[in-house]
Amino acid sequence: MPFRQHVSDARTVFIFRLESTEARRTELGSSAYMEWIHGRIRVVSSLKGDASKFRSIRFSTDGCDAIRLDTGHYFLAATRESGPELDLLVQGRSVIDLKYEYVEGAIPERREGPLLRSIRHHLSGGGPLPAELPDANRRFWTDAFRPPPPPPKPAKQR
Repeated sequence: MPFRQHVSDARTVFIFRLESTEARRTELGSSAYMEWIHGRIRVVSSLKGDASKFRSIRFSTDGCDAIRLDTGHYFLAATRESGPELDLLVQGRSVIDLKYEYVEGAIPERREGPLLRSIRHHLSGGGPLPAELPDANRRFWTDAFRPPPPPPKPAKQR
C-alpha cells in the first residue's frame, strides 16, 4: 500500500526519532531463520491519534519489504496500530524520512518544513495530500539497496 494511503487510513500519525537499532534473529528449525532490525524510538510529536505508547519499531533491510531507516533520523509514521511496537514487517511502507522537514530544537515556526505542514493541514481537514507523497527523494532515502553482486570468479589459467 502506498504511503499516502497509509496516511488516509491511519488511526495514528506521528513523528519519531530512531534512537538505536540492533539486528535480531529467530531460528525457525532446521537451517531456516528469520532476521529483522529492532529499533528503539522516541515519539516527538503526534499529528493524529495517541502515539504515546510507541517505544520500538521492527523492519527488514532485506527482501521485498526492505526499508532503510537511519539511526538518528526523524520519521513520519502512519499506522492503524496502537503500540508499543510499530511493525513494518506486517504493515509495509508506512514510514517516510523527514530529512530537511523536521528540526526538533528549532523554534516552532521553523520546526516543520512545507511537506510536513501540508500533511498536518490535510489531517486537520484542510486540504488534499501532496500529489507525490512521498516524492522521489524521500523514496530514495528509505529504499533499501541490495548489496552489489560478488565479484566474478577469476578465469582459469591455461
